Amino acid sequence: MKARRTLAAFAAAVIAVSAVSAHAFAIDYAIKANGNNNNFASTAPAPGASGTSPSLVTTIVTEVEDNIIDAKTVRDAVTNDTSIRIPYDGATINRGGVAQIAKSDKPVKLTTTDGAVITIDPSSVSDVSSQKLKFRIVSAPEEGAVYIYPEGTGAYGFSLDILVPANKIPDTMDKETAHIYHITDNGIEDQGAVSFNSTGSCSVTIKGRSYYKIVGSAAMEDVSAAAGLNADGTAID
Repeated sequence: MKARRTLAAFAAAVIAVSAVSAHAFAIDYAIKANGNNNNFASTAPAPGASGTSPSLVTTIVTEVEDNIIDAKTVRDAVTNDTSIRIPYDGATINRGGVAQIAKSDKPVKLTTTDGAVITIDPSSVSDVSSQKLKFRIVSAPEEGAVYIYPEGTGAYGFSLDILVPANKIPDTMDKETAHIYHITDNGIEDQGAVSFNSTGSCSVTIKGRSYYKIVGSAAMEDVSAAAGLNADGTAID
């Protein structure tokens, strides 16, 4: 009986060691397959309208600790010319982080898990308070549209220039007439025409939350009807 227990314990130990080894191999393989030692793929953004790539970074290495973007995270990103990765469940720029952005000598860049590149210009900061950054960018081919869903409510206290990747832009969108609409509980605001880059990505600027719709060939009444608002974009009493 004792021999059987000893053999069983030995077998369990072998299985445990094998599992750890397999896990370690999987991690090592994933890193090597990625081609670098960073935790985020080094994928260059789509070229800008001028035909040159926006100065995102060569590799994205500035990681967020505990989903908090603090002054050090911002300072390191600016110093190293890297982009700050926003995790899937979002991140909060605390007051120190926003203050650091405000006094930076160049724009701060962030990258979402959707592949969008966000740029915050220091000169746009008007309110130094902590802000949650979490976005979902959803392609809607049946509408020829793209939706941007920021989490939360209210204004950010700074402007966010968002480069929406080309793979989020449906082929059904009329890019020649595309506009971006800001849709809130109080109504709809047409924020103007959207500019597309040579490879199909587009750039938009937002300052507040609720949600946004980028769509072509759509009159205000069409967007309003889809959002359940009056034809002129105002809220229904």
